[in-house]
Amino acid sequence: MEAIVQPVIDSGVHPAILDKLSPDDPEFLFEATWILINITAGSTEQASKVVESGALLKLIPLFPRSSDSIKDNILMTVGNILGDSKHLRQVAIREGGFKLALDVMRAPEDHSASCVASAAWAMATALTAPLAPDPGLNEVSKEPLVLTKATLFCAMPL
Repeated sequence: MEAIVQPVIDSGVHPAILDKLSPDDPEFLFEATWILINITAGSTEQASKVVESGALLKLIPLFPRSSDSIKDNILMTVGNILGDSKHLRQVAIREGGFKLALDVMRAPEDHSASCVASAAWAMATALTAPLAPDPGLNEVSKEPLVLTKATLFCAMPL
């Protein structure tokens, strides 16, 4: 995956993609978020480039106004970032990525099954990554019902 993603990073196109994100163009938004999933699934350096370009700050506000497929892509991007490294996880927590997944799990009935599964996966990725404990995740320890929901969704086949 890293070798496939590197030419995209080297081209410098990802900041231009982020600059054009808009709820007014759902087809572009879907494709752009799909590209971001793939980049953030690459190496830590590749995911860092996306984060440093302000991806989370641009994606998270688009979430409420997006279709379910775009919401799912946003949550997958967030999950990739949360599970990548301690530094990126801390950035994702600070910029609202973990809270986004947590909010979906607080009210799963308001979201598609796919979004709930992606939110549960993003939370599980952040909470089970083999990284040092993170004080930014303390908010979750106060929400046993949300954790139970996330655990159940991660264990269920789709």
